[in-house]
Amino acid sequence: EENIFWSHSFEIGGQRLLEKFLKHDPITEEEIHSIDLYFTQQLELLYDAINTFAPTIMIGSSGTFDTLSDIYCYRNNLPIIDTPETPFTIHAFKGIFQELLSKDRESRMKIPGMIELRVDMIVVACCLINHLLSNYQFREIRVSSYSLKEGVLAELAVNN
Repeated sequence: EENIFWSHSFEIGGQRLLEKFLKHDPITEEEIHSIDLYFTQQLELLYDAINTFAPTIMIGSSGTFDTLSDIYCYRNNLPIIDTPETPFTIHAFKGIFQELLSKDRESRMKIPGMIELRVDMIVVACCLINHLLSNYQFREIRVSSYSLKEGVLAELAVNN
């Protein structure tokens, strides 16, 4: 089905979270707790929508999700190919997340599939993913290869 049941944009981007919360490397338990409380406060509308629509699949696109999928593929000897959806699992996320929390920047850079553009931001972005997975019973994570830029290009193509 192609209906959009709800949408909202939250100002909790990775760069904002990085500047606001990540003061140590690796991140501290106190910083993780602070960021988790922040999500609880900022995502009230999302919680209402989740409770209303009861989604079972978390779909991520671009940025952190691409990098997580690449790390997963490297670890499982899967080819990294350009398809509409790339492989990833909740179980894989939990393992990678714990690893990211325990490593400093230099150690994170050594993880196959990690890119320098994401090496810092991935920590706080994964805190958000973990927050959602910890508070709601998603059955699976799916990673879309499409992102906002493809949506904008598609919209422009239709309207021109």
